[in-house]
Amino acid sequence: MQSGIVRNNNIVTIQAAIDAWLLRDVTCRNYILATNEQNQKKNLYGLLTAREMWLKIETQYASNAADLENNCLTSTRTDFYH
Repeated sequence: MQSGIVRNNNIVTIQAAIDAWLLRDVTCRNYILATNEQNQKKNLYGLLTAREMWLKIETQYASNAADLENNCLTSTRTDFYH
């Protein structure tokens, strides 16, 4: 058996690659938490991966952007008629 390869329940894994991925994921999660405001961090706690955190933030900003666009369009139309 090659070094670093683990066979568990007939699943072959390269443990070094898994360990490296976990370290990168933890680093990214810490960076995301360190660079967000406290109120947004509350929405990120409990998510297990940096990808989940990123998607949550992306969804929140997309929703906020759509609301802002709608508000701008509504106020522009209203201002035009007055």
